[in-house]
Amino acid sequence: MDKLRIILGVALLLGVCGTVSADVDTLTAELGELPEIYDDITDWERFCLTRCMDITPEASTFLPAQGENSYEPAMMIDGLARTAWVEGRDDYGEGETVTYRLGFPEGLVGLPDSLMFTGFWVMNGYCKDETTWKANSRVKTLKLSRNGKPLWIIALHDVMYLQDVYFPELMWAKSGDIWKVEILEVYPGTKYTDTAISELMPRTAQE
Repeated sequence: MDKLRIILGVALLLGVCGTVSADVDTLTAELGELPEIYDDITDWERFCLTRCMDITPEASTFLPAQGENSYEPAMMIDGLARTAWVEGRDDYGEGETVTYRLGFPEGLVGLPDSLMFTGFWVMNGYCKDETTWKANSRVKTLKLSRNGKPLWIIALHDVMYLQDVYFPELMWAKSGDIWKVEILEVYPGTKYTDTAISELMPRTAQE
């Protein structure tokens, strides 16, 4: 009887988890182009949500700085493909998270109470150069949540090219919002288990 109860309990738990997963759709990123000037992607700036809002990214872990190279989560919104957030665990970093805290700059007038949030620009992996990109691990899937509510699974391609993630419905970024991405799966690197993302830039439709 005890074994039967355990089996039924596990089945119920799996059923609940399966229902939650089934309710979260998967968004597959669209492939863009390799930037001509690979270390400078600030041409995107007029469409970046960071132009209008204060966005503070916080990571569950990150690799300690090595010389002049910083691997903090702020590297994902600096507009530079040569920098990256690199998670700091000893394995592939599945389950590691980055949280975006949103707010409006103080002292500015005439701003709306929210802005359109249309998706992300992504440079997957440590895109400093091709050798570095291949050596380090890249993200295969992410889970995106807003204020604790899961929204979508984001599937990324294993390429150095720019990738576009478009939300399938209109989303609004408001001051105080907390958006979180969690690494679910990775593409293993040829040398390191460290998983990196050069850019995960929130985008808006407003210029």
